[in-house]
Amino acid sequence: QKAEFQFELFPNPVNGILNVNISDFTSKKIEIYNSQGSLVMDKINLNSSNSINLDGLSTGIYFVKLIDNKNIIAIKKLLIK
Repeated sequence: QKAEFQFELFPNPVNGILNVNISDFTSKKIEIYNSQGSLVMDKINLNSSNSINLDGLSTGIYFVKLIDNKNIIAIKKLLIK
């Protein structure tokens, strides 16, 4: 039986460095979209624990998509303050 998939973002809200923990090593890519739906950042070659510098992004609501082989595995809302 497959273990339950875990995808954590912290801190949330974030100011600077976002930590992303992923329990599934097959995950290939994270994409971050702004509230208008525009891709503003992506990160490939993920590990189980990742740090992403978000200093260049404006305050607001974003959506973090976890993608594996072009399939969206999970989406989480993120607040940058």
